[in-house]
Amino acid sequence: MALLAKKSDKFTGAEIEECVKDAMFAAFDENREFQTNDILRAVKNTHPIAERSEELLDPIRKWAEDHARPVARPKVQKESANVRHIRKSRKED
Repeated sequence: MALLAKKSDKFTGAEIEECVKDAMFAAFDENREFQTNDILRAVKNTHPIAERSEELLDPIRKWAEDHARPVARPKVQKESANVRHIRKSRKED
């Protein structure tokens, strides 16, 4: 798995998914289960968008630094007035 991660470093999730599908179809054509080597072959034959469109992605990345939140950061949600009222009522009981 570490080798797959290393070889597909700049790939998007969709690109990795397509490589797995390609590997499955290639193995199916040969009437066998697909293996890691099939996925590695598909990865080798795929050029990720991050490499193909660097000049298109750089401005988007620059914009995102100041305007977007990281996906991994948990979102803090404010309690609604109704939930606060219920909590307050329970404390009073």
